[in-house]
Amino acid sequence: MAERRRLLIDLETYSSVDISKAGVFKYVEAPDFEIMLLAYAWDDGPVRVLDLTSVMDVGTAYEMRDVVAGVLNPNVVKVAHNTAFERACLTKHLKRALPAEEWEDTMILAAMNGLPMSLDAAGAALQLKAQKIKEEKKLRKIYPMVVFGEAGDEKEVYVAYMSEP
Repeated sequence: MAERRRLLIDLETYSSVDISKAGVFKYVEAPDFEIMLLAYAWDDGPVRVLDLTSVMDVGTAYEMRDVVAGVLNPNVVKVAHNTAFERACLTKHLKRALPAEEWEDTMILAAMNGLPMSLDAAGAALQLKAQKIKEEKKLRKIYPMVVFGEAGDEKEVYVAYMSEP
């Protein structure tokens, strides 16, 4: 039997609702909710980042079509850290239910292996050299300003950050 393909997904989003106070479902239901960046990788392939805030050229539109096809394909294993967030965001964006059994949650896998569930704490416990989460906390503060035209070239820095494994 052939091994199922895996689609690794990481989203950067915006909403005026504070997710820490209201939860993910209220966050995605906000009228201004949007997926800004979609980072993905097929199997062990390179990480690619799609900017959903910009007009897509033909190549990017085909790339997005392939990612959406993978997300909707029940034979593709979707992988994310805290899949409830990605599923809620993509369900809103695609207007389609995404069954939980098609997803693999690295947060749950960390907990099952005795590691902390937060990405930064799990990385520290594994003594990983690259601690992306610290950089991400700084970038999360500037990215909405980038999207709405209030910051300079920092958008490129954010896309480069998301492209790192």
